[in-house]
Amino acid sequence: LENIRVLVLLGGSELFGHERATLEIFRNLSQLGLKVRFAIGSRLGHENIVPYLDQLGLEWIKVPFGTHWYYLHCMPTNLWGMLVTNILLWREAQNWQPTHIYTGNWLNLTYAAPYIFLSSLPFVYRAGDDIPSSKKIHRLFNRLIFSCVNSLVCNCQFLANQLSQKLPFLDPVVIYNHP
Repeated sequence: LENIRVLVLLGGSELFGHERATLEIFRNLSQLGLKVRFAIGSRLGHENIVPYLDQLGLEWIKVPFGTHWYYLHCMPTNLWGMLVTNILLWREAQNWQPTHIYTGNWLNLTYAAPYIFLSSLPFVYRAGDDIPSSKKIHRLFNRLIFSCVNSLVCNCQFLANQLSQKLPFLDPVVIYNHP
């Protein structure tokens, strides 16, 4: 694992279950030699996450990401967040040279989509929740960005079945969230 460098799109405003699980996974992998750097949200919650990352000895950068896309009044902020997020991720990639990208958050994925799509780095998506698909724009985005996914990892068979129907071109792997 010594030559693997993973850029983790954590985002987050709080340390909930998904965020804690992600931190625990990469803390353990970093003890085996993997290098990891977390991209965390700079707008909300970073003051909750940074001390924990520092306590674990994990590296991080701040990027703006954005808020939910369905708030029309937030659209200018979200588009600006998407632009700046991708510039910062691209700059980080030039300096740090990650070998992989990882996220488990569909919303963070939307903000980093241009970087992911253009980077050609292996991309791992860990699904703990179903992805949005109720609107045509969701399905179009999912087909486009998930075509870049090299590994789709689900935390249960039910979710793997759901995503297999929505993303038939991917073969999800199930890794359960228990020791």
